[in-house]
Amino acid sequence: MRPTGRSQNQIVADIRKLRRKDSALFGNKSANLGELASIGLAVPKGFAISVQAFIEFLTPIVDDMSPTFLSPDASLDIIISFSPKLRMRILRASYPEPIAEIIRGQYRKLCNTLRSRLAPVAVRSSALAEDSPDASFAGIFETFLWVRGQRSLLQSIKRCYASLFASGGLAYRKEMGLTDTSKMLMGVVVLQMINARSGGTLFSGPFVRDQPDTLSINANWGLPTTVVDGNYPVDTFEISKADQSVVKENIAHKTKMSQYMYSTKQGTIRDVPESIRDKSCLNQRDLALLSRGAILAEKHFGHPVDIEWCIEKTSNRVYFLQCRPLVVIKS
Repeated sequence: MRPTGRSQNQIVADIRKLRRKDSALFGNKSANLGELASIGLAVPKGFAISVQAFIEFLTPIVDDMSPTFLSPDASLDIIISFSPKLRMRILRASYPEPIAEIIRGQYRKLCNTLRSRLAPVAVRSSALAEDSPDASFAGIFETFLWVRGQRSLLQSIKRCYASLFASGGLAYRKEMGLTDTSKMLMGVVVLQMINARSGGTLFSGPFVRDQPDTLSINANWGLPTTVVDGNYPVDTFEISKADQSVVKENIAHKTKMSQYMYSTKQGTIRDVPESIRDKSCLNQRDLALLSRGAILAEKHFGHPVDIEWCIEKTSNRVYFLQCRPLVVIKS
């Protein structure tokens, strides 16, 4: 792991211009979003930060700790033993100024596009092995929502980097047999925050291979956070792939939602207003658009997909926030 001569387009890229061929430089999450955009699905405006930026940031830190720390011969056990100290150093370190200015410049460009001086963004990990057919790393690495300003952006990126070396992720690597430490590299996705009416997850196929040909949608009011967490009651729908009709639905008594609070300029988990707790958070149009998007994505990637999505509050536009292979098992 050593810095190389590089140009700006090896550090950052418009998320919608990336393709699967770019996954080795920007990670699967970033590349998959670019693929969704290429087939006409709406992806929030934003940019990806490459693993090259990660390497240039991390190299002086690990060299100071141990020159062999991330060499091709380093074992996962060595990395586990160093991880608490490494995470602390990552959070305290400063970005190399040339890299920092490229990232700040891309954020300013995004702010100009969105006509906002301090546009709120989501900062998400895009590690090389993440969202791959072999390992999803779902919920392992950090995500930060409603990040505003250049300083907060750079700090959130570092916190994503530090999560690569957290105990949960390292244990997951060991469990999955992902012991090649030379591939422990992380890109980052920076996306425009969507002020969501509803959000959730979508599985384009069943988890069990011999079940009927349906897709599943889980949804709640607000952002997808409360659905992804799995700690709150949410609406569930089974949709026929053949004609997008609703095969089965369960409208939950929804108690909590993730929403932006203008008073604090922060996202928060709040109570769902009583007037909508027992109402479906998706209408027939929403279900049809989500279903068609999932079917299109599955056809494009050639396998069932697991998608995170939200619907913008004002325009009712469906946005696709993340897409990864769906792990399907035999019953």
